Amino acid sequence: LASRLRAPATETELQISGEAVQTEETMQPWAEVLTGGASLRQADNTLVEMKSGDEIFDGAVIVTDDKGLVIIHLPDGSSVQMDASSEARFEQAQFDDSSETLRVKITLAAGKIWSKIIELATPESYWEVKTTNAVAAVRGTAFAVEYAEGDTQVIGSENTVEVQPVDPESGEILKDNAALVSPNKVLAIRRDALAGFREKRLKLINEIKDAGSELLERPFVKQALSRDRILNQKIQKWQEAGMTRLQIRRALRRELTENRQLLLRAIISRLKAANRALAAAPTGTATSGAKEQVSSTGDNFPSGEPVDSGAGAELRDGDEQSADRRGGGQPDRRGAGGNAGDGGRADDLGAGAVRARPGLRARVVPL
Repeated sequence: LASRLRAPATETELQISGEAVQTEETMQPWAEVLTGGASLRQADNTLVEMKSGDEIFDGAVIVTDDKGLVIIHLPDGSSVQMDASSEARFEQAQFDDSSETLRVKITLAAGKIWSKIIELATPESYWEVKTTNAVAAVRGTAFAVEYAEGDTQVIGSENTVEVQPVDPESGEILKDNAALVSPNKVLAIRRDALAGFREKRLKLINEIKDAGSELLERPFVKQALSRDRILNQKIQKWQEAGMTRLQIRRALRRELTENRQLLLRAIISRLKAANRALAAAPTGTATSGAKEQVSSTGDNFPSGEPVDSGAGAELRDGDEQSADRRGGGQPDRRGAGGNAGDGGRADDLGAGAVRARPGLRARVVPL
């Protein structure tokens, strides 16, 4: 969509983009910004604002602000939920539909992420979350990883998670000291205990504790558990209806594609409205309403409540009021390391800032 909607956008360009969105199916992971703000960290350490619908490519570094809550959807239905004040590098996030192979490697630099894995269907599949001093790997489960000031905490949710300590100096895994974290258990790897793990004086398995109600009642955990429960119930109904594993995967992907298309159509709807408002104004001027419509193309989702799809907010097609509330992001996307394609600066806009489309403000597009 980014290449189709370079400002200024004519009605013809918007119409063509809208038709393309109807059939566009991405095999790339994509972001859904539920609350607050999220950015892509560039190679020069500047931040470029992210919006719902953005595709995520290998090497992307995602940063959330102090109110940010973001879900990264993978094409097979798996997802990563990033909490506020978090930073994670998606070293690899790929799904091969032909072989059903899922490959995910995430490095958590700060904050909390929740992984929900539908299934690792092939021997070549893997899902790893790594911090400075720990790595968690799974075959098909849900779990959380939190990292702050050199300490890592892993919370089990579904099935088991294999955790191994990592030497922060060499980056190598300290072998022969793995532990399996079961549902409702928590494993903490403290930085002051790493010497004991390195010298094999301490066993990681002895650090596993009950998660406790206080931990499980934290908003980030409760939201993730609720979202997972809705998705699991849906999958169970499909299984009871006789759907195969492959059919379920494809049904999840169709649902994700439809949700993303709704987000992108909301962007186009808002841009068309802005074009109409600008065209109605005297040449060289813009009404306050038009400015508001242009700016509102960047609105984030206002809440992180779980939805029935388990994979994104559902907007009614053509419902512009709903599109305004849950509406899309900006059409001129930049990936990690990219440049601002609309001529704007790729700098840190700050929490809640909106990057306007300068082309739409600069000229009136005749209808």
